[in-house]
Amino acid sequence: MDLSGLPTAEALRQFQAEHQARMAQLQERAAEVRARLAATEITARSRDGAVSVVVGAGGVLKQLHFSSKAGELPLGKLSTTVLQAYRQACAEAAARSTEAMGALVGPDNPSYQMLRDAVPPVPAEEDAE
Repeated sequence: MDLSGLPTAEALRQFQAEHQARMAQLQERAAEVRARLAATEITARSRDGAVSVVVGAGGVLKQLHFSSKAGELPLGKLSTTVLQAYRQACAEAAARSTEAMGALVGPDNPSYQMLRDAVPPVPAEEDAE
């Protein structure tokens, strides 16, 4: 049996050391991305200033504020205004989260490209009557 094509013990140790170093770097970058995602807070305000929302990564609603102008709006308009601000904040949070993931896996990674392509554009604020 010819064993000349097998790697040496030293080559295997070198491979293992390099692999462990790559994994340590990946874990470090992943921790940084987790911290960036945890710190993500996007605030969006309605054009008329009646509503503001704060969302975290993944679109988690953290705060909802109404100004005195909100009391002047019909309920249907207020509801639409809240949803528009929320959608805008979610789209911006998704874009920021995608950017953070790109830093982890790289812009050429197919998973990153799929995630980036799935992020909806930031919606234009519409007038709702």
